[in-house]
Amino acid sequence: MGSLRKWPTSSAAGLLFCLLAFAARAQNEPSQIGRDVAISSHLQDGEEYQLSVPSVTFYFVAAANSQQVTFTLNYVDNQSHDQTATATATFNIAGPSNSGVATQLGQVAINPGPYLQFGSTSGSNIGINFTASANQPAGYSPVFKWVNLISNDTVVLNGTQTTSLGTGFDVNPSGGYPSFPNVTANTTNDNPKYQLLPACTEVKRTFDAQTYLMWNASLTNPASIDVPLGSLTWGFSGDAVQNSGTWSLNGTPTKYAAGFTNSSSYPTWTSSHSNGLGPACP
Repeated sequence: MGSLRKWPTSSAAGLLFCLLAFAARAQNEPSQIGRDVAISSHLQDGEEYQLSVPSVTFYFVAAANSQQVTFTLNYVDNQSHDQTATATATFNIAGPSNSGVATQLGQVAINPGPYLQFGSTSGSNIGINFTASANQPAGYSPVFKWVNLISNDTVVLNGTQTTSLGTGFDVNPSGGYPSFPNVTANTTNDNPKYQLLPACTEVKRTFDAQTYLMWNASLTNPASIDVPLGSLTWGFSGDAVQNSGTWSLNGTPTKYAAGFTNSSSYPTWTSSHSNGLGPACP
């Protein structure tokens, strides 16, 4: 049984998960050492990992040159003596730079259905449009992916009943990852909507989200994995009222999108969110 120690790597802004196999071999070590098998990519700097198999796959996070990795294997030999073997290598890691996301906001509207909606299901009124950009490293065919996390989705019905529609990972129409189905596009959009039921006379909705831009180098042997480039927050609120069977906006809706922040932090969630029908009106 051995242990893997991940030594510190650069925190440069250009980010890439560059997948590589890195195995330590020594002349007098047990014969199984050096065979390839993947372990978790979530090791922290300086963390030890107990190996039940004799080789590892190591993921880089930062694009940078001259990054040194040391693999240390602690084992017990056939004479029950504690032994240590090390192997060190230096890597130049390619990745995107100057990544960003531009946004364009549409209007909160009453749409056929009827729905209180930020944007529309079809037409030119797009709630929020995301366009990603980055300086790509040469020699790759990378793709972008998008993850949408809902931090707040609250409706107030008839001025008295406040209900949360849930938070967490915003599932796409097929129910999977990523949040938006056009997984390889540098642009996507979102148009959250809420159905207005006849029993209601007023519906107020407040919606806040954080959208992450993910990047994948599209390597196949071995396969690369998604790495976050950063995120931005956005949201809207609107108030719809019904009068004699006709819905209209009450007051002026609000909308916002904060600037994109570069970060290698992964999105995390413990629940999922699906935009759909809410509770019955009181």
